[in-house]
Amino acid sequence: MNEKSYFNQLILKNILLKTVQFLIFFAIGAFIFWLVYKDQDIDRIKSVLKNDVNYFWILVSLFIGLLSHISRTLRWGIMIQPIGHKPRFMNTFLAVMVGYLMNLAIPRMGELSRCGVLSRYEKISFTKLIGTVVAERAVDMVSLLLLLLIVIVSQFGQMLRFLGENPEIEAKMLALITSPVLIAGLAALLILVYFFRKTLQHTLFYKKIFTILTNLKEGFISIRSVENKGWFIFHSVAIWVLYYLMLY
Repeated sequence: MNEKSYFNQLILKNILLKTVQFLIFFAIGAFIFWLVYKDQDIDRIKSVLKNDVNYFWILVSLFIGLLSHISRTLRWGIMIQPIGHKPRFMNTFLAVMVGYLMNLAIPRMGELSRCGVLSRYEKISFTKLIGTVVAERAVDMVSLLLLLLIVIVSQFGQMLRFLGENPEIEAKMLALITSPVLIAGLAALLILVYFFRKTLQHTLFYKKIFTILTNLKEGFISIRSVENKGWFIFHSVAIWVLYYLMLY
C-alpha cells in the first residue's frame, strides 16, 4: 500500500467516524425530544404555535440564552486553566450544550456528560473536570444568593410599603414570627441537635448539608487560583442576569 492510498483510507476512516458520532448524537437528541413531547397534545401545540406565539420575543430570548451559554463556557474555561489546560472554545461550548441536552433526559447527568465530552476531545483528566464543575456549582449558588440579597435590599422599601398597604398580611407574618409554638419548636430542635449531634452525623440529611457546605468551600478556594478574577466574577453575575432576561 503506497503512502497516498494509506492517507486516503485514513481520511475516509475519519469521515466515517465523524459521521457515526453525528448520527449517534442526533439519535440521542431525537430520543430526548420524543421523551419530552410524547405525552403532549400535538394539535394543541400546533394551534398555539400558529396563533398565540410572538416569534420575535422567542428569537430575542433564544439569543439571550445563547449568550448565557457562551458566558458559562468562557467561565468554565477560566476555571479549567488552573489545572494546566486551556481547552478550545468550540469544544468547551459543545460540551456545555451536550450537558444541557442530557439534563433534559436524565437530571444531573449533564455535568458528567459535558466533562466526558471535553475529556474526550481535549485530553483532560475527567476527575479534574468533575472538580471544576463541583466548584462551578458552588460559585453558582453563592452568585444566586448574592443576587437574591441585592434584590431584597434594593426592594426593601417596596416590601415595607406592600406590608403597610396590607396590614392583615403584616399581622399574620408578625404572629408567625412571634408564635410561642414556633419559638418552643426551634428551641427543642436546637436541644435535640446538640444532644444527638453524633448520631445525626451519620444521617443522609447531614451528609447532604455537609456536601453543600464543602462544595461552597471548594468554590471559594477555586476562585483564589483563577487568574482572570475580573472576568470570572463578570461571567458569574452575567449568567444569572441573562437567565433573568431570557425569562422576563
